[in-house]
Amino acid sequence: MIDWYVSGTPRIAFGLLLYSLIPLLVIVLWYIRFGRLLFGDEEYLRARREQRQSFALWCALLVVQLLMLAVAITRIQRS
Repeated sequence: MIDWYVSGTPRIAFGLLLYSLIPLLVIVLWYIRFGRLLFGDEEYLRARREQRQSFALWCALLVVQLLMLAVAITRIQRS
């Protein structure tokens, strides 16, 4: 957002998307490994709930990054 304010166009690289994709991949791998277990253990249920919240937050960040990238690309094409 600071780039947008200072220079008028956001300077977002495709490499920045990796910062969101890597944690999402790790969470998906956690679900593949532990997600189907049927434990009634409170620690497991808490960890599962935290994984869901973390996944939602990282997905939201990825969506924002993709939107910013789309805006940057459309501004470059208009210029």
